[in-house]
Amino acid sequence: MKADAMLKEKLVKNLREWLEKVNEKMNYYIDKIEISETVEEIMRCKKYILIDYLQNVPLKASTCYFCLDDNKECEDCIYGKLHGYCHEPFSDYQLIREKLASLIDIINEKYYKGEIYEK
Repeated sequence: MKADAMLKEKLVKNLREWLEKVNEKMNYYIDKIEISETVEEIMRCKKYILIDYLQNVPLKASTCYFCLDDNKECEDCIYGKLHGYCHEPFSDYQLIREKLASLIDIINEKYYKGEIYEK
């Protein structure tokens, strides 16, 4: 299937905006790490980086080639026909979102729990 030039252009624009926002957030945390004086501060910021990055994986309609086509309904979506429609509980999209949410929960619980590191 040949890509629609206008949809591709819209997707690229949206992905560039997404990347700019993600870079801004990551740079904020990296700057915080740079001025951190303790390992605990570094670990807290690193945890925020991991969680924030995963929460911002580009899985929204604004970064989906198929969702950007305003002329089509979800029921006409080629991706949805192959992978299940995004809004359906057992679609591949929902499975990916659930796994990401589980990973975020694990990082939140396990990566850094507020412990103090001492030699």
